[in-house]
Amino acid sequence: MSAPPCADPEHPKSVQRPHPPILVGGHGDRVLRLAARNAEIVSFVGAQYRAEYGRMVIATAEEMAERAEFVRRAAGARAEEIEYNILSKATVLTKDRRSALDQVRRFAPHLDDERILAAPTVSIGTPRQIAEQLRENREVYGINYITVMEPAMEAFGKVIEAMR
Repeated sequence: MSAPPCADPEHPKSVQRPHPPILVGGHGDRVLRLAARNAEIVSFVGAQYRAEYGRMVIATAEEMAERAEFVRRAAGARAEEIEYNILSKATVLTKDRRSALDQVRRFAPHLDDERILAAPTVSIGTPRQIAEQLRENREVYGINYITVMEPAMEAFGKVIEAMR
């Protein structure tokens, strides 16, 4: 579908009707409840502020499962209409997953190795292993989309190839 000509090139109108899909993301109850009730796409940032570290740290697999269930309950009848997204904190390509843990530990100083490797916001392994993790995330959490930060784009491109 091609866009209609725009009379005002500095303020183009969306070709999506009634509007582009709205994405709202977060981790806390308030923002996820708002997202569940109003957004077409709910994004899980998969991290929470922890005062003892003075910053955000990643959520465990169990915490993410609870957040996904929270959104589904808050969405009620709309839960099946919503699409779900997750914000990836890191993608590390390696044949030895444990050897790469030091590269991502800053995101999870509170977690042991097993819980870091199980966290859905951190992807460590071969492209094939990470592709499998993404498929599992779809099954467990209902994740339809993943947002990848710019530093991980090249590595994630290999994961995309493995997904096909």
